Amino acid sequence: MIGLHYVCAFVPSKEAGQSDAPLRCRIRWDSSRSIVSLNVGYRVNPERWDPKAQRCSVNSFHGRRRVPAAVINREIERFADAVGVVFGRFAKADHWPSVPEVRSGVRVELGIDEPRVVSVPVAFDEFIRDGIARLSWGDATPVKFAALRHHLDVWDPAVGWESFNTAGLTDFVVSLR
Repeated sequence: MIGLHYVCAFVPSKEAGQSDAPLRCRIRWDSSRSIVSLNVGYRVNPERWDPKAQRCSVNSFHGRRRVPAAVINREIERFADAVGVVFGRFAKADHWPSVPEVRSGVRVELGIDEPRVVSVPVAFDEFIRDGIARLSWGDATPVKFAALRHHLDVWDPAVGWESFNTAGLTDFVVSLR
């Protein structure tokens, strides 16, 4: 196991003419010769940023969408944990990483680069749960979608995404008659 030393810093990248700045995660290793910069996905107000703690000030809001500091700080923790896991893997494998390896490793650990493949029934169920939770559907709407799900199961019990083309949808409509 090699002693792989890295520094993970979170810094707002100030842009001219903007009151807020995009938050970046900068990872340095290999005696500062190798640097990876990743966008955290939030904009922060530099006046409400604590550079020593590398966190947003408590009870503050940031960006045009007024994102709470707790949400941004939680994302910072998630990034820091992902970087630690990736460098732990490299150290355990006695491998000195390159810039693309670190970038892709962190993105995979965060779930950014992993395409999630789900079946049609699972996606349909997630859609219904999400609609009930976020869109405040009434009692009748989930029942209607459950009926549609039943019709899909009757039409093709092993329905896949490839079934949703012009010919497949025409066949589905014909089966409803």
